[in-house]
Amino acid sequence: MQKWEYMEIYTSQNTPSEREIAYVNGAKQKEGRPFDQKYINQLGSFGWELVIKNDNFYIFKRPKE
Repeated sequence: MQKWEYMEIYTSQNTPSEREIAYVNGAKQKEGRPFDQKYINQLGSFGWELVIKNDNFYIFKRPKE
């Protein structure tokens, strides 16, 4: 049976083109890190897949090793 690991990301309330990562799995992040296409592509290269998006809240999952 496939097992999964999950990552929760909360972003700032800025406009979509200026969103910054605020929290990852409940841990406050450094200010100024953009949540943009480049960052999402990096997550994909590490096997993360977006499963839920709700305003400034995102959940990604990937197979657990």
